[in-house]
Amino acid sequence: MRIPWSTTLLGLAAFLGGAWLANLGWAAFEASSTDAAALTQLAAGVLLALLGALVLCVPLLVPLLYRIYGEAAFTSRGGACPVVQRCPRCAAFNFRGRVRCKGCGDALVWTMAEAQVS
Repeated sequence: MRIPWSTTLLGLAAFLGGAWLANLGWAAFEASSTDAAALTQLAAGVLLALLGALVLCVPLLVPLLYRIYGEAAFTSRGGACPVVQRCPRCAAFNFRGRVRCKGCGDALVWTMAEAQVS
């Protein structure tokens, strides 16, 4: 799995631009606390920095999740939660969809609940 460097660089640029804009907005807001333009500039800078941080981190996190969990990290299990499942026998929580229950050793099967027709 390859890391999309263009997206990562775009996220870094957005993060740095947002931090710069938030810094300018904070300086202007400290100078005059009643200036609405300074508050807007600060809010836009923080929003852009958060968006840039997400765009920067997510492409770097996906290969790590793929390396840890393999294909199971990105596959759907129907209507069941892919992270937590309760054992039908002992009701213990089982994380990441292990094949066997950690409490009683019962085999777990991911099934989708059927709609009840009345």
